[in-house]
Amino acid sequence: MRTHFVLWEMREFGVQESWTRLMDVIYVHLKFGDIVPSFMLLPVYLSEDEDVLLLASNEVDILDFVIMYNQIDDIVEFLQLPNNQI
Repeated sequence: MRTHFVLWEMREFGVQESWTRLMDVIYVHLKFGDIVPSFMLLPVYLSEDEDVLLLASNEVDILDFVIMYNQIDDIVEFLQLPNNQI
């Protein structure tokens, strides 16, 4: 069972040593509970303040909800989009 959502960035293309961990959060902090295995998280934006915008979906081409996660203060905000469209 997955316990963490980890986001990595390759700072220099093709250089394995340039991989940098941008985010490592326990799914419980994202307030998912036991539904995590059925959802796919897609990171869309990482701000200078380390806020992360994540799209969450449990089916291909269907957006279920959007999460704004503040890593510093560990604040999760679920955002509504009109008609689930981006």
